[in-house]
Amino acid sequence: MNYLHESHRNALLLLENNEKYAKDWSALKSVLDNITDTQLIDYFTHHSDGRNKSLSVAINRLLKDELVKVGFKHESPIFQETRYRGNKWRLDFVGGEVAVEVAFNHGEATAWNLIKPNLSGELNHVKKDTQTEIGILITATQNLKTAGGFDSAVGTYQKFLTYLKPMQHLLPVPMLIIGLDKPTSFKIKHKKEGNKKLGIIEYL
Repeated sequence: MNYLHESHRNALLLLENNEKYAKDWSALKSVLDNITDTQLIDYFTHHSDGRNKSLSVAINRLLKDELVKVGFKHESPIFQETRYRGNKWRLDFVGGEVAVEVAFNHGEATAWNLIKPNLSGELNHVKKDTQTEIGILITATQNLKTAGGFDSAVGTYQKFLTYLKPMQHLLPVPMLIIGLDKPTSFKIKHKKEGNKKLGIIEYL
């Protein structure tokens, strides 16, 4: 799968050259590089309840399956205290010292998605369950949002980049922002079924 990336606080340099991160970065990069349109179609068609509007569920499930295979932990809690153990306080994936968030949610959650890898990477008054040093955030480019049938409210790679400068001092942890590009052989077209919109594959 093609993708763009933006390096915050020299994240890419560190991921590629620091042996603490290089193995996990290489594994994650291999997962992304090897995602095919055929896999996306398969997951969209067969690994859902048939009610999907967009590629978001397919990509999330595919990333989960492939990243767990290469050793990443799924849904790691950041903190130990019970009150901070819900979904809001979890990282999507952790590989060694690398925190990974997959963000296809509402644009209003953009800042929170950026902050979570910093919570796991920085010291905190709340006792930690997961301690990382660097973050990777995977999201959709505007091209994928359009071609993948995503909801209009979903935040994009381009939007995430606009947050980096004003939030510079709130984001001390190095972070690589990855924007997944659209498929090359198909797109998701919507059809109405009753009051709902469903996604269907349209080959190009």
